[in-house]
Amino acid sequence: MVGWPAGCAVTLARLVRQLERTGEVSTEREVGLKTGTRLVRDWRGRTHHVLVLDDGFLFEDRRYGSLSLIASEITGANWPGPRFFGLKRRSKAFAGLTASEQPGG
Repeated sequence: MVGWPAGCAVTLARLVRQLERTGEVSTEREVGLKTGTRLVRDWRGRTHHVLVLDDGFLFEDRRYGSLSLIASEITGANWPGPRFFGLKRRSKAFAGLTASEQPGG
């Protein structure tokens, strides 16, 4: 019998905890964020802070299962969370634009 790859049980346990606490499951943490990391994003004159948890994210004293939910709450638009927080490279089409000039900005 072939076993699971190393770390699979840890990831599965994290996803189960996330589902139990937030009611949703997201794999966005796969961008390599470590628990305890603080993300900071200025948006339209206000600074927003997000804390990375073992099983999701903490924003304004509420737990979230994904950065995209937080980004949507901040902007009122459908933003990919990792991109909103600068964790993924922007498309060449938006290179040189400020965050407020990009879609959803």
